Order: sequence, then C-alpha cells, then structure tokens
Amino acid sequence: MYNIYYMRLTSQRLYFNLTDELNGQLNILQDNKTTQNFVSNNKTVVHEVSLKESDAAYLKNVSKSVLTYWFIDCEYHGVTNDFRYAHRYNRTDIQHHVEALVVAGYEPATTTTPIPTSTTTTTTTTTSTKVLIDQNKA
Repeated sequence: MYNIYYMRLTSQRLYFNLTDELNGQLNILQDNKTTQNFVSNNKTVVHEVSLKESDAAYLKNVSKSVLTYWFIDCEYHGVTNDFRYAHRYNRTDIQHHVEALVVAGYEPATTTTPIPTSTTTTTTTTTSTKVLIDQNKA
C-alpha cells in the first residue's frame, strides 16, 4: 500500500493584449538627442518611429517592404523607408501635429487554377499593416 501526496509548488498566469496594429512611439531628435517639448527653429529636427522590439522583428521577418508616410499638420510631407524624416521648422511659437503612417508590404499570394477550356492565372492577395503614431511638438 502506497500513499501519494500532491502539493502545488507554484503557478503563474499571464495576461496580454493582442492587437492588429504595430506598437511604438514617435521620437523627436535634435542634435542627436531626444527632445521632449520644444525644438529649435534654426536646426533640423529628425522625426523617428521607434517600434516595439517584437513588432520591428515581425516586420523584418515577414514584410518585403516598409514605407513610412509623414504628415505635419495634416499635410503630406513625403515617404521614407527607414522610419526617419528630417524637417526644419522655420517659424517660432507654433505648435505642430506630426503623424507617421507605417505601411508594410507583402509579396502577393499567387495560385494557378486550370479550368477545362481555359487557364486562369493568379488570385492575388495583398495585405498591409499600419500604425498611426502622433505626438504634438512645438
């Protein structure tokens, strides 16, 4: 006859939030230093999207191209492929609204389906992932 005793030594729970968006922040750099509230109007400002490490790794491994579209005060200012945009603000005492839209491109899925009298080539699917990050800076 044997007696078996059961004792729980430890347990753990993990809660997380799964989203379909990229996570990160928009950094404002001047003289290679991150600024918080104000920038100088006589120096170039570098806007930089800093993605969470896991999101950046996902884009690197899965996407074929990543473009960042830049908007200042709801006006389109260009597109870059390196998460950075340099701009010079000439006027003083003005607050600006800066937005970055990151779009990841993937190779389209291609399938060929033969039909008895003709051949249909390709069903194409293109998806994109985007993030909208905004931060008000003067």
